[in-house]
Amino acid sequence: MPTIKGYRNNNRVFLNYLCNEFSVVEIEEINTSHIKAYLMNLELKGLSETYINGIQKNIRSFLKFIVEEGYIAEKRNPVLGLKWMREPKVLIKTFDDDEVK
Repeated sequence: MPTIKGYRNNNRVFLNYLCNEFSVVEIEEINTSHIKAYLMNLELKGLSETYINGIQKNIRSFLKFIVEEGYIAEKRNPVLGLKWMREPKVLIKTFDDDEVK
């Protein structure tokens, strides 16, 4: 279950990445390509699709808040052009008849 501390840490890492890699220091400067580069960086680090989608949820929530507070216009929200990573389907191994007996 995500916590406020987890959201804060994830957003801090994301914003530090933007500052270090793209010299982005203003919220208005964030664009879709920056977010895609960050998510690709996480993928290259070997993180799972599920985990990366969780990070993307954090970023989406943060930018939705930024829009609601009026820092950027809804149509300029950079997460609007993002797609979710495809997560592998989890197959549950069921018991066969002999195992049930």
